[in-house]
Amino acid sequence: MPECLSNGEPWQDHMMGYELPEHSEEIEFKEGIMIFINTSSYNEIIMKNIDFYDCLKETCVEFIRDNPEQKDQVNLHIDKIKVVLNL
Repeated sequence: MPECLSNGEPWQDHMMGYELPEHSEEIEFKEGIMIFINTSSYNEIIMKNIDFYDCLKETCVEFIRDNPEQKDQVNLHIDKIKVVLNL
């Protein structure tokens, strides 16, 4: 079941969320992460786990450069995400 990033219930009040491979019922979707965005139309982005992680890590490196006081916390979360994605 997809996780909702808003405060509402999944699939009811969401604007953005994600689905991990182990929660997907689709056979072809076992090697990546799906990000969904509900704007005026519904959109999905499906990426391989390593590609998603690399993009996220690059974004976090830029964030840390601007917010060095958050480095330890960001790195802790990045490490957790790496484990969740089985990398």
